[in-house]
Amino acid sequence: MELPGSPPSSPGAGSSAESVSVVIPTKNAGRTLPHCLDAIARQTFPAREVIVVDSLSSDDTPQIAARTTRLISRRCGMTLGRLLGAKEAVGEYVLSLDADQLLVPKAIEQALATGRPAVALGELSVGSGLVARLNELDRRGIEVNWKESLDPVRGSIRPRFFERQMLIRALESIPAALLAIEPSPYSEDSLIYLHSGVRPDEVGYVPAALEHVEAPLGAYLRKWRGYGVSAQAYRGTRWEELVHRRGQRKGSVGTRVIALPALLLKAVPFAIGYRST
Repeated sequence: MELPGSPPSSPGAGSSAESVSVVIPTKNAGRTLPHCLDAIARQTFPAREVIVVDSLSSDDTPQIAARTTRLISRRCGMTLGRLLGAKEAVGEYVLSLDADQLLVPKAIEQALATGRPAVALGELSVGSGLVARLNELDRRGIEVNWKESLDPVRGSIRPRFFERQMLIRALESIPAALLAIEPSPYSEDSLIYLHSGVRPDEVGYVPAALEHVEAPLGAYLRKWRGYGVSAQAYRGTRWEELVHRRGQRKGSVGTRVIALPALLLKAVPFAIGYRST
């Protein structure tokens, strides 16, 4: 698939002056972090540095990170962790990853090749179990309809690769009450996107650039219930529409029907959390 607004990529694409810092906020991520770091190490365009901002994990996450990355230890939510890492980064660009996301080998190279200030990375699901199977079906439909999925409110694809100063400005513009939520506010990627000021037609796109290691069913349901609880902070604010409109699926009726089970798997625990007191 041709990347929007750019010529096809080639080995070594990107100026030698360009550099990329990868920032990963973590909390008890020892199960997936080694695989995340291994995937970064296999990039065809090497990252200049990897910064792990760890929120005082009780497992072996800090020890794993300290072997090969720059480790910052501070209790904070993921969004504040992204800001702390971006401020410490030296790269011209920052790639914001989660510890359960694995980059395909050409992801950074292809992101740079778009020539865009913000780049969305197409994401596929991996793992065993119901969550992985349902989300994989959903994500493949999103990949087909990616152009229609870049809307910052209603769409389902968000940039993760930013010019560093743009990302810092976006994160610093998020209200402190949302920035401080642990582990992270619902739809933090939308908040960053909206505060970056970048328009959908300015966002580059790299298809199938990430593999998301899906959590087991119980942990997944708890995560989405937590998102529902955190979304209560949006009530009465201009971001409340994210709760009601985010992630609308585009494409044919068949594509939307296929996505329905995955959406319900998120929506039910989310609604329970959002209505809790």
